[in-house]
Amino acid sequence: MNRKKSFLHRLIIITILCTLLLPPFSNIVLTFHSFQTKQIEWLNAYQEKTRPLLVQAQEPTDISHEAEGMEEEFTPNTSNLHPQWNHNMMNIAQAWADGYTGAGVSIAVLDTGFFIQHPDSSMSGGYSVFADDPWSNDHSGHGTHIAGIISAQRGSTYQGIAPDAEVFGIKIYHEDDVNEDGDVSTDVKSVIKGIQYAIDLDVDIIVISSGLSQNDAELYEIIKTAHDQGIMIIAASGNGKSSVNYPAHYDEVIAVTAVDEELNPALDIIYGKENEFSAPGVNIGGLSIPDSSYSYPYIFMSGSSQAAPHAAGLAAILMQKYGTRGEEIRKIMQNQALDIGDPGLFGHGLLQYVSDEEEKNNELAPPEEETETPEEEVEEETAIPEESNEQNDPEEVKKPSSSREADTEETEDRNDLVEFYQTDIISGENLGTLERDILALVEDKGTLQINMGEMQALFLTENQLSQIRNRNISVILAKEDVLWTIPPANFVPGEAILRFYEGAPIGVERHQDSSKGIYTISIYQKGTRHDSYPSLMKVSYDAEHFNMDELLSLRPCYWDKKERKWLHAHSEIENGRFVLETKHTTAVGFLDPELVAVNTKDNSTQKDENIPEEEIKEETKQTMYKGIIAGVVLFVLLLLGIGLFIRKNNKKRE
Repeated sequence: MNRKKSFLHRLIIITILCTLLLPPFSNIVLTFHSFQTKQIEWLNAYQEKTRPLLVQAQEPTDISHEAEGMEEEFTPNTSNLHPQWNHNMMNIAQAWADGYTGAGVSIAVLDTGFFIQHPDSSMSGGYSVFADDPWSNDHSGHGTHIAGIISAQRGSTYQGIAPDAEVFGIKIYHEDDVNEDGDVSTDVKSVIKGIQYAIDLDVDIIVISSGLSQNDAELYEIIKTAHDQGIMIIAASGNGKSSVNYPAHYDEVIAVTAVDEELNPALDIIYGKENEFSAPGVNIGGLSIPDSSYSYPYIFMSGSSQAAPHAAGLAAILMQKYGTRGEEIRKIMQNQALDIGDPGLFGHGLLQYVSDEEEKNNELAPPEEETETPEEEVEEETAIPEESNEQNDPEEVKKPSSSREADTEETEDRNDLVEFYQTDIISGENLGTLERDILALVEDKGTLQINMGEMQALFLTENQLSQIRNRNISVILAKEDVLWTIPPANFVPGEAILRFYEGAPIGVERHQDSSKGIYTISIYQKGTRHDSYPSLMKVSYDAEHFNMDELLSLRPCYWDKKERKWLHAHSEIENGRFVLETKHTTAVGFLDPELVAVNTKDNSTQKDENIPEEEIKEETKQTMYKGIIAGVVLFVLLLLGIGLFIRKNNKKRE
């Protein structure tokens, strides 16, 4: 009887111990299940909030049909809506058909860095002249775009000219060398180091899309060393300067200038006898970086910087075809270039691939030899405009007149033309128009102002836009006391629709009580609207639009579609007007700077509240491990207790 009481007594003690130990463990288990349920809810909410509205870079699907209804938020640069006219102009498809894609040729690109994570990127390696800034860090996007023109993967949205060439990226711009306007810069020593590394790699071609305004003895020595070793050096001629940049200025270097889709010289082309070739360089589609202020994964860029890699890609194709390099290929390029006019602008002419089968070559003709006009203009007489004698002076900067044909009636009496002409829009149901010959009243490099009245959109015909581009005429749209100035460089050939209205589109935070002068500007061409443009546009306000208190309290801003928030914009005062400058087509205006700061803080807070999926998984694992450990400890304690209990009972029996 005593043994039974002793056994019952110990059993009660063990039960009490289990009762004390099990609740914490049960609580851990219950907590884990509860957290697991919550984390599933958080994860679902997180995925819902972060689900992309547009196709991202890792999903190279054409989104043009899905986004057709998104009038103000659609970003056409993210889809393949722009054909590669630059390839067609140079006959690149025929080079590929003949079996030449740059295979076996190595190219070094000296630039701002290279975003190698881009799904379309195809690079063989790289190097940085800076110990603290890796070559794969492209803080500007320029280098990624240049390299992509040469070697972006074949079959991708904007495929490279020589997709099978080995391209090595050499970073010669440091991420810290950026001014307040976002312009990057470097020094001669960094350029020299980059060239030396390219020499050490024994590449076939070096591409330099940057330049100096004056000669440097050490730079020339390294250029000469590379040239003497049979390396072809290709450099951008430059943009808008008084003379061709260095190193493009050197005889050992091939200087390349830019032309547009109609074989017109770029508006900021540099005139000089050093120019050796021209290549496509206006509104060139290519690869972008995620941190781009304009668009990702693709962007349009312009300049002789974009023309130079076209020359490099063609040179790689010719090296593969003819099995030689250096000066021999240079002579072949000179012999096969298409003469399109003044050597001071175009050098030997347009670079192109010439197939051995003559019938498969381009049938391009120099602009001055064109004899046919579009059907809708067949009744108009054409004549070649007079060229200024000043263009023949290589020492003077000129934005050269176009060699395209113009209407005779536009040039009959130059004395009647004015530098600035103002006209009213012709109202329509949805789109306003201009008088057919209104541009005939404006002189070259002049300005045409259109008073919009109640209309929100203006339609420009292909012929009108051609005159604007070729004669370098700026366009101003006016709504009451607000003016939007568009430089001609921001247009591409074809028709255009310009939208300019007061207010902001759907999806933009308007803050009506804390804002002033909010207007939306948009340019539609070829059925799409770009988000950014090569030249600054101006939205200006009459000083009477603001009182002194508003002037001191508000800050010029533009709506960033990528960040989805208002960002500060550059502004200044010109002729009694407040001028806001931007390269973006979006909503612009003046906002309370404190309100903008609050929005930024709120956005960061909202991001903190969205628990990352990795953090949820990690917390789940930690909770699970704690539960398992607690269970193991409890099980061991129970075994020890039972063992001790049995052992004591056996001793008492003995």
